[in-house]
Amino acid sequence: FGVWGLMYNEAQQDGYWVFENTHISLGSDGWKYADTDEDLRYWVNNSFYLFAAVYPQENVTTATRDNRKVVVIDIATPVDTTPEDILIATPYVDTSGEYDETVGLTFKHLHSRVNIKVKKDEGTNMYDHFIIDKITLKSVKSKASVVLLSLSSVDPVWEYDTSVTNTYSRDFEGDTPIGLAGEVLLSDEGLVLLPQDPSAVKLEISFRFAYGDGTTNIPDLSLFKSETYSVNLPTSIVPVWESGKSYTYTALLSMNNDIKFLAPSIEYWGGAQSGGTVIIK
Repeated sequence: FGVWGLMYNEAQQDGYWVFENTHISLGSDGWKYADTDEDLRYWVNNSFYLFAAVYPQENVTTATRDNRKVVVIDIATPVDTTPEDILIATPYVDTSGEYDETVGLTFKHLHSRVNIKVKKDEGTNMYDHFIIDKITLKSVKSKASVVLLSLSSVDPVWEYDTSVTNTYSRDFEGDTPIGLAGEVLLSDEGLVLLPQDPSAVKLEISFRFAYGDGTTNIPDLSLFKSETYSVNLPTSIVPVWESGKSYTYTALLSMNNDIKFLAPSIEYWGGAQSGGTVIIK
């Protein structure tokens, strides 16, 4: 992974690069700089340090925002493949008092993971029949720059290109209704997406429907009618997708109320992963 580090003090009010895309690799004797042990960095008292560790190092540049040096990661999420997972760590150290001379890098996912689960609403259509043909997620922001080492925020700052969005779809073959306890997923593993406000993200479900006769008997296929429902994702519980979290929305199909959502499932995407330490003398 690569490390960037800025030092601020009275003499370096605009920031001084202590690390600038310095490669860190794991060897038999631990994590080390890719250059030589002679190329050490030293702490300066009464200074403030910001660090950013990024894996992988591609599409990472340095820039200036509000006359301050920053690190920028450019991200474009594809539709047909899973994007490369980006891990970051952003610790800081203040040497104006007591401080740990070892910088610990605790990595976390930069993306969010999102999935859609579709079931039928048993409360209103228990014995009716739904055949799911297609699930589509539309208007998903897919291009952004992430600003790190900003003095205004320790957390990543997202700058979106709102003109670029993706559509994710999954087609289902066959004529089998989903059943009383059945469900289908938009993605087996979940979509790796940019953290964002999901209020503009639209869910579309295409399906075939037939009324039942009060039993589990499946009607003839000629009695099924095609329908497509479309609705924006709810934001009352999840107003924004956060980095490192996994969200699963459960959509209930009903001929009475179109699409009804259960409370989304929210989990941490994996755990914090330690990437070792970078020693600054």
